[in-house]
Amino acid sequence: MSLHTKRDQLHAHVYQVGRLVSALVNANPDAITTPMRRSNVGTVAGCLVGVVIMVVVAFLGLFSPRAGDTWREPGTLVVVRETGSRYLVVDGTLRPVLNVASALLAGAGGNRAVIIVSEKDLRGTPQGAPVGVPGAPEVVPSAGKLSAGPWLVCAVDVVRDDVAVPGVQLRLERPSGTVPVPDGGVVVVTPTGDHHLIWRDQRLRIADRKVLLALGLDARTPVTVTPAWLNTVPAGPDLAFRSVPGAGEPGPVLGGTPTLVGQVVEVVTLSAPPAYYLVTQGGVAPIGRTDAALRLGDPTAAGTPGGNVGPVRLPAAAVADHVIGSMATPEYPPDPPTASNDIDFGRRSLCIEASFADEGVSYRPVTVDRTDLSGARAVAAAGRADKAVADTVFVPLESGALVASQAGPGVWDGGLYLVDRMGVRYPLPGEEVSAALGFGGVRPLEVPRPWLELLPTGPVLDPRQVTIERLWEN
Repeated sequence: MSLHTKRDQLHAHVYQVGRLVSALVNANPDAITTPMRRSNVGTVAGCLVGVVIMVVVAFLGLFSPRAGDTWREPGTLVVVRETGSRYLVVDGTLRPVLNVASALLAGAGGNRAVIIVSEKDLRGTPQGAPVGVPGAPEVVPSAGKLSAGPWLVCAVDVVRDDVAVPGVQLRLERPSGTVPVPDGGVVVVTPTGDHHLIWRDQRLRIADRKVLLALGLDARTPVTVTPAWLNTVPAGPDLAFRSVPGAGEPGPVLGGTPTLVGQVVEVVTLSAPPAYYLVTQGGVAPIGRTDAALRLGDPTAAGTPGGNVGPVRLPAAAVADHVIGSMATPEYPPDPPTASNDIDFGRRSLCIEASFADEGVSYRPVTVDRTDLSGARAVAAAGRADKAVADTVFVPLESGALVASQAGPGVWDGGLYLVDRMGVRYPLPGEEVSAALGFGGVRPLEVPRPWLELLPTGPVLDPRQVTIERLWEN
């Protein structure tokens, strides 16, 4: 008989115990599967996982960084991990910081540490009065979320004292469904009765309502806009009747045809559209078609000596020897403008769109469905103390703008502003403050001053309001 090793004896013992358990549980000592095998395996695996977790927690507890007492250094900006509360350490006292912008300004200069601690780390530490800039933004947009345009200023209806009145909405993005206005332009009128033609990228003041009739613009009801809306459009020349010195006096004889000063001469050729000239005391001066329409439609011109101002139709050879310098108004539309009659301004809003580029600001009139102008925030009455401020402002979610105020094309007037998600502009003392807010290296959007004046103004974001030196002074 051979001797068995201890390993053989152990295997035999385990085998016999397994048969006994199987006989007890299954009434079959020769069952293929061992009873309660899954429970045993699960118990062992759970114990192993628990041991691993305990080892990891112990490792983190030993080697993870802890706040310790470093947050007690004067000037440290402390953020509570559990609540997000912000404190500035001043002379051993925790001073609550009013808002996110103030917290960022407190770190201006790059030497102030920001430490995240737990609530228990702050237990027993005295707290003082809040510090910061009251009314500063609670949320500061990230540099990647800043608006780059285009912006829109839209004529809308607002309700004041239960009465619908003309208002202005400023939008820091272009709504979907924005449609350019045809080249003909749109006639607008202010509540005080001032008429303008919005044509391409400018507004042309209509000096006399009879000009509307002379240009054929009287058939369409003008769109009512506010002066604040109107000021966002660059001004062009006035559409006005022109007085002609010596009107009614004898002019030059053109091809055997006598003329009078103030008459309009139309020259027709086969190779080009009709050209127009104004008879003056020194000869005939080329004028544009819009100039000609205004002269021909001037009701006072018919009362000059000689009566009718034309047009006198002559061949080109008749005027060739009498042409002098041009009297055309270059900023006028080349052809008499026509009102855009296919726009339903009851359903669509007239807007001015401004696009910003390195070359400058470009404008164009557009229309937007009024249902697409929802979501704008109403400006409080206190913010609208200045009549130039918009009634409503729309800023996309999590967006804002860093802008430089332009007094004219390419002329910075020194104003630097942060526009927050609420549509409020906050003056910034300089580029170093812009960097402290997280916009270092970001080029401000160059926005014309009349557009910025539509935004209500908040307090100046001045780091000196939250520095330790200022706190000690107070």
